[in-house]
Amino acid sequence: MQSRMMALAAAVVMLAIGAGAVRYASAQEGGTPAEENTPARGEAFIDKVAANLGVTPDALKQAFRDASLQTVDEAETDGRITAEQADKARERIENAEGPGLRGFFHRQYERREHAVRALGQSVAGALGITPAELRAELQASDVSIADLAVAHGVAVEDVKAAVLADADAKLEEAVANGRIMQVRADELLSKLEGRIDEALSKTR
Repeated sequence: MQSRMMALAAAVVMLAIGAGAVRYASAQEGGTPAEENTPARGEAFIDKVAANLGVTPDALKQAFRDASLQTVDEAETDGRITAEQADKARERIENAEGPGLRGFFHRQYERREHAVRALGQSVAGALGITPAELRAELQASDVSIADLAVAHGVAVEDVKAAVLADADAKLEEAVANGRIMQVRADELLSKLEGRIDEALSKTR
């Protein structure tokens, strides 16, 4: 049973990867990826994964819904989302047709992109240049943000402090607007503090 559930969990990820690969291949060959009329293709892919796992498509979809609901419950219990946010999330999960993977991974991608843009703006401000100039300098040679700080005569610790201060301010605003809970904001800031040295020293 445990191995079967692990396989189902892996299938959830593969659903999104497989669908994305098909769209990417189509675009590279000059084709036009399907727009929003992809449910039929998604269902066909789910059927294939379910057949490979030896379960029914409905069982696979239900496994994802159950995991999604459990994740929401845990987030609410941990204080990372409010009760209102949890109720809305449960409603979306219960009313969704299919596993709803596209929306999940799209939101994850958007959040990651937003974080990268915010980091770039903070770093550029600390260096006294624009985000566009920062991108150009990083792309021009195999250098890290720490290298650029030295080149611009700015202490790396000052860049680090600016990034953390900007992140803290944005998180405080999100808490004040009710978008996230304080415990979640503290968790995110702590993660950033633990990874910022690596981020600043990474080259392309």
